[in-house]
Amino acid sequence: FFWKLSYANAHLRERRKDLNIKTGLTSFGKTCFSTVYISGCSLCTNMPAIKELLAILAPGAKATTCLELTHSTVSDVYVFWLATLAELHNIITDPHIPMPNGVREDIWCIANFRWKAMIEQAPRGVCHTGFILDLHA
Repeated sequence: FFWKLSYANAHLRERRKDLNIKTGLTSFGKTCFSTVYISGCSLCTNMPAIKELLAILAPGAKATTCLELTHSTVSDVYVFWLATLAELHNIITDPHIPMPNGVREDIWCIANFRWKAMIEQAPRGVCHTGFILDLHA
């Protein structure tokens, strides 16, 4: 399935090059026993690059999971956006996470673009208003 995600696959390919990982992910074939082994080996080989990709995706994925709850409010949207941006900032400014500067800039530009679209350009400042009026925030 991962091969269908062209954007993620391109970044994984770049990280593999940076980490000197020669082979990519191998998909399952028709012979179950051998392809499970071969796919498992390719997963282990690519794990450092996959972990970096997951670290970048984690803040948004966790926030989305929380916001899918039935009792989420617009105040929650605002709070989770702030938390997501804070965590992304921690990740892209961490010198111990090996990541090209271009990727760091791309991540921050995408996050800011989405922030502006969801929060700053929301009709009548609904997220700001909801946050200010939320007694539990």
